[in-house]
Amino acid sequence: MKIVLRHKTTGRYFQSPGRWVRRADNALSFDALEFAQEYQRQHHIEETQAVLRLAPYLIPLLHGPKAAAWEKWLQSRASHAFGARAGRFRQN
Repeated sequence: MKIVLRHKTTGRYFQSPGRWVRRADNALSFDALEFAQEYQRQHHIEETQAVLRLAPYLIPLLHGPKAAAWEKWLQSRASHAFGARAGRFRQN
């Protein structure tokens, strides 16, 4: 996974000083969040957010048959969290 910088207003990705691109694939990428944040500070890049980007070879894994298992897990976690919050709400 890589980290890229996205402008909060335009949604474009940082490629080089003064150059913003539409596709994250063409953006400057960093190996760690700390490196991206340090680059932002050193080059005075304002109004950006660091975005975690999957490597292109991992994307097909999200669409394969195992993706259904991942989605079920996410749904179970969401329903569990909702149930816990609802229980706390009823107590008050």
